[in-house]
Amino acid sequence: MAFYLGIDIGTSAVKVILLDEAQREHALAARVLSVQRPAPGFSEQTADDWWQAVDSAVSEIAAKCPIEIAAVRAIGLSGQMHGLVPLDSQNTLAASVVGRLGSPPWSRQKSSRSLA
Repeated sequence: MAFYLGIDIGTSAVKVILLDEAQREHALAARVLSVQRPAPGFSEQTADDWWQAVDSAVSEIAAKCPIEIAAVRAIGLSGQMHGLVPLDSQNTLAASVVGRLGSPPWSRQKSSRSLA
């Protein structure tokens, strides 16, 4: 039997689901994401937090369903739209993903002056 892994990287949590070919759920794991607020009106997250949350949730599912996870045929991924993750010349994270308070990080215009 074939299995499929779905990964959703949202602004408040990462959710991972393991489904079979009949779309029956075999496992579900979620990790809450933190938001830092360094100044009034600002919210930030780091891509490292996203990666750690995905790794942890997938590892939980793999531990619960080792036979099924070995039979995964495809992975579906959804994430925050327009999420810019700036990297430096060494391919390491150069800055946090920044947003306005109460809005997704991708909607913030803080970096527009840096890119002009």
